Amino acid sequence: MRREPIQLKTGDTESVIHERTRCSRLDSPPEFAAGELLSEDTLRRNLKYAGKGLKVFKGSRLFPPEVISVGESTRIDEGVFIYGGAGVDIGCNVHIAAGAAIIGGGECRIGDFAGISARALIITGLEDINSGKPTNPTVPPECRVVKRGKVSVGAHAVVFAGAIVLPNVEIGEGAVVAAGAIVHHDLKPWRVYAGNPLVQVGARREGDIKKIAAMIR
Repeated sequence: MRREPIQLKTGDTESVIHERTRCSRLDSPPEFAAGELLSEDTLRRNLKYAGKGLKVFKGSRLFPPEVISVGESTRIDEGVFIYGGAGVDIGCNVHIAAGAAIIGGGECRIGDFAGISARALIITGLEDINSGKPTNPTVPPECRVVKRGKVSVGAHAVVFAGAIVLPNVEIGEGAVVAAGAIVHHDLKPWRVYAGNPLVQVGARREGDIKKIAAMIR
């Protein structure tokens, strides 16, 4: 027998969800259930700043939370790892997808409406392999040399899946980094970059992006 779709109406938007899909979600075992969010109270008590409507899924790790600020309506998915280091400041309406990470112990700033895709990696510090000293964190701090820097990702910029951003890089407003690229120098606003070595391959139309963003805010 053919199942009729269930019609749901919210404002002027209609969504159609098939009854079979709805039932399968209700009957799913816990291992396959949708992710759960950390409570707003937990975020506000522990983070340096937690904006209204912030969504951080359980299974992500933000450490140490007291040096991490996250703005309004931002979403941090499961499997994200953020090491606060010298300070991490994430703007409003930012999305950091599953498996992405910010590491290295330096500073990181991500502007409003930016997107960090799955498995993208932002590195804010590196071992000095030419220091004549051992490397890795099992070595006492006085016996190793780590160069920590700062990474800045501009508002509306997009870092696609698997890209790697190295320390002391500024990604301009609206710039796009293609999947798998390695960013080792500053990127101009509203340009598209790809490849290894990284090169500009196009320009992005700004259009109504800022206008729409202002309406959302």
